Amino acid sequence: MHRLVILIATVLFLYSPFASLAASELGDQRETVKLLKSKKTLNLEDWGIYNGCISSNRIQKIKVLDAHSAMLSLVDGKKVKIHFMKRCDGIKQHGFVYTARNNMFCTHNYSVRVLHTGTHCQVETIEPYLDME
Repeated sequence: MHRLVILIATVLFLYSPFASLAASELGDQRETVKLLKSKKTLNLEDWGIYNGCISSNRIQKIKVLDAHSAMLSLVDGKKVKIHFMKRCDGIKQHGFVYTARNNMFCTHNYSVRVLHTGTHCQVETIEPYLDME
């Protein structure tokens, strides 16, 4: 009797409207996982990232996302996300400035200075950003 109840519940689930919703959500999750895996094999040079640095000439716009990261829009339409080593308080409200060495924006011992407070926040990573859409 118990097996029959499980079988009926399974059949009802598979042929219900919810089955297609569950299947589509599962497909979306698989696409997201596939995209994340491909991100690991991206060629950083395609984004102009060499040895943890990007040329300042490639940066068209900078948008602070939160206290941990910012998005760099590049002149070729690509985007790069930077992450700070620690929480960078005040950066979202006040913005920041950076001094490019040899016209490069880098991760290695480079920091940005938060406007108004003068706090320095070290850049930990620069990585390609892929829209999930």
